[in-house]
Amino acid sequence: MFVLGSFIHGLARMLEGCSNACRRLANFLNGFLPALLPPARLNSIVRAYYGSIYQPIRYIRFADLDGCLELWEEKVLDQYRIRSGRILILGAGDGREALAIARRGVPVVGVDLHAVALGAANHLARGSNLPAQFLQADYFKLPLAPHSFECALLSAWMYSAIPGRSRRQAWLAAMASLLKPRGHLILSFMPQTFPRSRLGRWRARLNTVLARLPGANPTYQPSDVWRGHFYHAFRDEAEIREELSTAGMEVLALDWARGFAVVTASGSSPERA
Repeated sequence: MFVLGSFIHGLARMLEGCSNACRRLANFLNGFLPALLPPARLNSIVRAYYGSIYQPIRYIRFADLDGCLELWEEKVLDQYRIRSGRILILGAGDGREALAIARRGVPVVGVDLHAVALGAANHLARGSNLPAQFLQADYFKLPLAPHSFECALLSAWMYSAIPGRSRRQAWLAAMASLLKPRGHLILSFMPQTFPRSRLGRWRARLNTVLARLPGANPTYQPSDVWRGHFYHAFRDEAEIREELSTAGMEVLALDWARGFAVVTASGSSPERA
């Protein structure tokens, strides 16, 4: 038995080593995808990634989960006195942010592509009689009336999941058109707080070359990364501020460490808290 146990232990360790090596290789190869795949394909992979998360069995098992806000989300809502009007939640998923905000008595419209997640959110909202409704739609093509929201929220680093600076700025303009004058847009982005390894720097240089190939990603930026799916990691605070301001946004607040910003369309600046 001792010999058999030792053999099985050794075999298990060998297989674990192979598994780790395969995982590292997969991560290395995935790092080329932001340069090789065009923006539309990167966007579809993001959607498929979240679609794989929203499985029906999960919501059968956890259908009584309550929504909750992250600390920074609570802070922003309180600081800017967002206590009335309508709030638009983009990428609402199963309603984490939307349900928590609705419990504050604020009417919420949550948007997501995935019917299973929205079904769970609707179930929870109806069960608690909350002022929340959920809409299945692409948040690049929202069937919503202009100037109909006081606030919009895009959490969970999802601003960085939009591939290409020009696409992100076009999305900002579209969101500004949905907000009432003096309305707030709250967005979360990925700050590049992790050091770039020598291999990572080499791959970024190679990616710059690969992005010039026909059918590749002409919008590739050297700090585009793959963390389960595409993200753009902003190099520093100056980069995100410049991207927002040249899109016609006024930055009211920006927390680099926690990766969020509060903006409004230039010319409609709200009173600062």
